[in-house]
Amino acid sequence: ELFFDERLVVPDQTLKLFDLAETHWPEGGTPYFKQALGAIAKHYEFDKSARWKDLPAFAQQVLLYGSGEDKFGEFG
Repeated sequence: ELFFDERLVVPDQTLKLFDLAETHWPEGGTPYFKQALGAIAKHYEFDKSARWKDLPAFAQQVLLYGSGEDKFGEFG
């Protein structure tokens, strides 16, 4: 079974989602990444400008592990 350490993906839970992207990609990710993040936030009705620690648990789960069978838009 493969797994990853969530602390490596989200090293600082006080950062906002787009700021977290900058910890992994020097330029904060691509426009595609930001568009996908916006689509996920809209579908699951959470604030894409929220700090990681303030996101609902289900939103963190979807962002870390995916939406499973739940399909939406072109990013689902």
